[in-house]
Amino acid sequence: MVIVTPSNAGATTAVKVGQLVQAQLPYDRNWVYIGQSGVTLAPPTPSGSHTSDGLYLWTFRAEMAGDATLHFTGKTVCQANVPCTPLAFTLNFALRVAA
Repeated sequence: MVIVTPSNAGATTAVKVGQLVQAQLPYDRNWVYIGQSGVTLAPPTPSGSHTSDGLYLWTFRAEMAGDATLHFTGKTVCQANVPCTPLAFTLNFALRVAA
């Protein structure tokens, strides 16, 4: 399994056809998977599950060779009765899938 995290954003990650790719995003934001561009990756299953380690997880299977990009957005989690400016973030993970 190939794991991508916010530290991978902006870099291209190598993957082989048939491998699983898991996006692991921190629980400090409300993350949403907004789609992909490029070659086909099987849709995430389960969609945006949570772990006890404080992560959101999305798992994909690389189905064909080529380039793909996974797109996510996240908003700051604000506490009730605490001043907070909800900020929006975008993360894109570039993948190069080899046969």
